Amino acid sequence: FSDGLRVDQLEFGLHLAGGDSVSTFGPIVLSATLFGLVIEGRALLRSGAMPGDNIFVSGTIGDGALGLRVAKGEMELSEEQAEELKCRYRIPQPRIELGLCLPGIASACADVSDGLLADLEHIAEGSNVGIEIDLSKLPVSKSTETLLNDRPSLLELIVTGGDDYELVFASANAEAIAQVAREVGLRITCIGEVVKDPGVRLFHPNGEKVNFEDSGFRHI
Repeated sequence: FSDGLRVDQLEFGLHLAGGDSVSTFGPIVLSATLFGLVIEGRALLRSGAMPGDNIFVSGTIGDGALGLRVAKGEMELSEEQAEELKCRYRIPQPRIELGLCLPGIASACADVSDGLLADLEHIAEGSNVGIEIDLSKLPVSKSTETLLNDRPSLLELIVTGGDDYELVFASANAEAIAQVAREVGLRITCIGEVVKDPGVRLFHPNGEKVNFEDSGFRHI
């Protein structure tokens, strides 16, 4: 744990200011509180998306939720693919470099932690707009695609499972987004658009609307 904490501090410029631990008869539980600064006017907010903006997402979606299931032995994959998904769940890579490039380009942004659908709802509610998503454009990894081909019902988990920590954001400047993708060396995919009518709607390629029982993690 200490070695991992040291690596994270070096990589992300963090400084440990203090801490505490308690004894327990159960598993070890550790928590951290992080503070940071943002330049005025450079914060990425959930509000600000406008009708006509496109919706983009970084990386791939679904690996975190599926990685947990693989780690629990609930799904079988090749050893290489299984390790890939478990790593995505256990050691997510925050898209800090991308986030630093988005102020002035993205009108609204959220990280995909609660689930793609839930976090899109956060943007839609914060911006008082609607969002429509084409599920055929959803970016998935080869490992996730393998599981999805065998079990199409996993699409709901992929869209609502969360723990990917990718960035989903709105922008009207597709050319600038393409340039940012090249600069940071990261896959960025346009998956939908912002519309006037409130709410988030998911569609199959044939235009059929998709309804899921839940949208993702809910904070109490």
